[in-house]
Amino acid sequence: KLGKIDLAIEAGRQAIEIAPRYADGHNSLGAALVKADRIDDAIMSFREALAIQPQFLDALTNLALALINAGNSREAVNVTDVCLEVDPGNIEALATRSVALNEMGDKDSFHNLVDVNRLLQTLYHLW
Repeated sequence: KLGKIDLAIEAGRQAIEIAPRYADGHNSLGAALVKADRIDDAIMSFREALAIQPQFLDALTNLALALINAGNSREAVNVTDVCLEVDPGNIEALATRSVALNEMGDKDSFHNLVDVNRLLQTLYHLW
């Protein structure tokens, strides 16, 4: 939060060295690596977190976003499938999925997911 990304990465690496099976440590390191624009390394950290804790929602959504940044939107959609199996209706997973579908150019699936007419409702109040 202080913007000291290099220190955050080093702290994340030290935490993992101390507790290599701590999924949140891998996820936090991945988040710091994303901020340092080291997307491939971040993806590996998120995958490590998920190898330890496969249904870790934060790591799943972080992985999906990193995959989009890496140009792999198709795999990001697959990751959001896992998110939605764990937590149907998860708003972060749905938002990330919509970005991935749009990046892929899958306009039909995107518009089906982000259908304003289906998502919004008109309410009338009679005074």
